Amino acid sequence: MRAPDGSSSVAFTTYGPSASHVDAKLSDLRLTAATFRTVADECDGHFSTVFTIEWNLPFRGDVLSPGTSAACAKAILGLTIGKQGLMAAQVRASIMAAFLDYSVKTYEDAELIAGQFVDRLALPADLVMTGLKLNHVIADAISGKDVDLATIQREAPDAIDMVVQVVSDVLPGPYAQDITALHAATIVLTGVPKRVGTRLTSDPNSATKAPEVRSVSEAAGRIPELYKNPENAGHIQVQRVVDPTTGQGAWTLILPGTSTFAPNGKNGFNGNGNLYAAAGRQSPVEAAALTALRQAMAKEGVTGKGEPVIVLGHSQGGMVATNMARHQVKGDINITHVVTYGSPVGHLKVPHKTSVLNVENSADPVHRIDGRANGTGEPNRTRVVFTDPGSLTAPDGSTDNFEAHSMARYKDNYQAISEQVRSHPESQVAQYEQSTEKFFTGNARTYTFDLATVDPSSETKPSQPPQGKSEPYRPSGAPLPLRSR
Repeated sequence: MRAPDGSSSVAFTTYGPSASHVDAKLSDLRLTAATFRTVADECDGHFSTVFTIEWNLPFRGDVLSPGTSAACAKAILGLTIGKQGLMAAQVRASIMAAFLDYSVKTYEDAELIAGQFVDRLALPADLVMTGLKLNHVIADAISGKDVDLATIQREAPDAIDMVVQVVSDVLPGPYAQDITALHAATIVLTGVPKRVGTRLTSDPNSATKAPEVRSVSEAAGRIPELYKNPENAGHIQVQRVVDPTTGQGAWTLILPGTSTFAPNGKNGFNGNGNLYAAAGRQSPVEAAALTALRQAMAKEGVTGKGEPVIVLGHSQGGMVATNMARHQVKGDINITHVVTYGSPVGHLKVPHKTSVLNVENSADPVHRIDGRANGTGEPNRTRVVFTDPGSLTAPDGSTDNFEAHSMARYKDNYQAISEQVRSHPESQVAQYEQSTEKFFTGNARTYTFDLATVDPSSETKPSQPPQGKSEPYRPSGAPLPLRSR
């Protein structure tokens, strides 16, 4: 099985030729891996047992009171799919068992080929250690802690290389197929995600308005600012411009990327959002971004008018933008242009009516994690790959494997590209930018929204029917029932 094009090779170190030393380590690893597999199997068995018990509980009013029934159901849900429940324990135990099994295989290979074929070892021991460190980060994410790229960089700096090599060597099919299946399987394991709600934070009448953007380049410059949100929510910008001569409007939606890898982190751009977007499904944050667009269109009085929309996004935001184009329904939101920065979207096919610009840093491993080059062979896609020699150096001078993925790097490099192509109007980038001029020319009105997960317990419950009345129940805001004359 092959790894995605461009995946970096990682050096490894072999420790000592002593067979007895390696055998002792292997026996410990095998025993520990077997223990974790047993734990995972037991969790799975207990999970099935608890659900069987729940299915057979007499949740009828003549057997249990409503309060008792609710308490039983809540306890069962906490035990099965809660943050510290059986499903989370099973996932963690399975991950540990898989990494330990792979570690055993690595040491066995090392012993077999030591001294002769050392250079051919597929997975180095230090990469296995990266996997073990990453499991600690995954455990924190499952438990609900906010885990961002800085945390992964600190705890497991070779995480992406590890994922690529483990998936390439362990799973049976082509890499791109396996990684997509892995996303889908993880969605099942993490359960139903929390809904992401929208909150309008500024509009054209606000005292402090969001700055207008007048080009793709300027929109790229807004994304780093959208990451800076003290409310710990995904901050997005919506803009409408109106051509003063024709009265035709056009819309711009700007999306940041992942802010936390916790599955249901408060910020809408969380771990579940990544999984759903990568699997090509509508993520909660995609639904929320559509809601924000519809709210802005309603305020402008153009709902259903089909005004064109360009969506720009970094990382997860780019996956969301791509999926919005894929999922659009005629008569709703008319997405005609998409721009992504560092997003793994090669496996996501976009309708030919939507023009796509995929911008990539050659040193960034994230955009190739799906194993497919972005837009190869698709006539409606333009792919720009730039080389930034300083991409692996953080602003403080330290080595940072994720610096190449930062939107600040993408902003600086794309803005330089945009300047360069102005003298080459025949270039594909220049032609793409010319096709987007309608989104940035005219009178501009801006909106901003916060996107945050909604705790189900805080959701507004429907009104209860008034007691002692003969009128049929009508939720607040519903039309009065028709009466025959």
